[in-house]
Amino acid sequence: MYWLYGAYIVSIIVILLIELTKKNGISENGITKRQYYNPVLAFIYMCPLAYVAACRYRFWDTDDYRVMYEAVGKSFDNVFNNVTGHVEKGYLLFTALLNKISHNSQFLIIVSSIFILFLACFFLYKESTDLPLSFLIFSSQVWMATMNGLRQYMAAVILWLVWRKWARGIQCKKNDLLFILSILLMASFHKSVLICIPLFFCARGKLGNKQVTACIIAAVVMIVISPIYNFIFSFLLGGTEYANYVDTSAAMGGARFIVCCVPVVLIGIYHWLYLRNEGNRENKMIWMMNLSCLNFACNILALKMVYFARLGIYLAIFDLIVIPYCIDRCFTENSRKLIKVLLLIFYTFFFYKQLLAYGGFATNFKLFYEVK
Repeated sequence: MYWLYGAYIVSIIVILLIELTKKNGISENGITKRQYYNPVLAFIYMCPLAYVAACRYRFWDTDDYRVMYEAVGKSFDNVFNNVTGHVEKGYLLFTALLNKISHNSQFLIIVSSIFILFLACFFLYKESTDLPLSFLIFSSQVWMATMNGLRQYMAAVILWLVWRKWARGIQCKKNDLLFILSILLMASFHKSVLICIPLFFCARGKLGNKQVTACIIAAVVMIVISPIYNFIFSFLLGGTEYANYVDTSAAMGGARFIVCCVPVVLIGIYHWLYLRNEGNRENKMIWMMNLSCLNFACNILALKMVYFARLGIYLAIFDLIVIPYCIDRCFTENSRKLIKVLLLIFYTFFFYKQLLAYGGFATNFKLFYEVK
């Protein structure tokens, strides 16, 4: 547990340095147009988080991935002979290639951790309007989660970068098709990413459009009326490897759900201040707000079945961009400073409570070279 504490504390110190060394780009009329952050400090921020994640010995499903890695070995035949069950072939091919370099399963953990964490933070560095705040939320809420669900997070970080290119391009059938093809490729690592095809298209458009609103309403209805929930997901998951999820009692905790409500509350304030008396603008930030709202719908369903929180892996990164953007647009400078201090306290406390919730997984946390 001390390694988790230590990496988190170091990351917070670097975040404060990033905040103190930022430079403001001033437009001709004296208004701050953009903030610039030291890329070296942004790189240093990731180092302790990546080090602890890459050197972890056991944490959540890490052991399962180790066993799978060793079962595949160097033989490409093991990719296709179902030696590891129903795991997607793209991921198994990836592990077979890594085995050509090293058969030590720690090599998989090192490569995947560096890949996930650095690409995630690169995305935040490029997209966030307040990088220190985004990094604070990432350290507190997302970092430890990246050590559980390795295949999903590898698909997710690629998805975010593909979406970034898609969102910057012209809306046309060619770009839409390229995005869909990219998703199909990522599905070879974890097929749950296929849900992002309809979700990302539904989120494009005006803030709180009919599709996004319908998803949130449907999530609320299914939580309130259990027979509807059971019928729909028994139909969708029946006969699949996820059929047992329908009857599971594992659900998202109330405290985590409250944290997940923060971006939606801020989006509501932003809409009330800027969009209620004018047409909803269609731009990249509005798109991210809609994706954040869809993540909220997943979190509502997670109150019934925790698997939906795993689907939220693909969407949660947009919360980290929406939160600082809405705070920057909706509050005065003095208010923003106070809010950031309160958020630092809030998310630090959440990280501490999260460690306690992980119980033995966190208490017994060790790095591989500490294991005898």
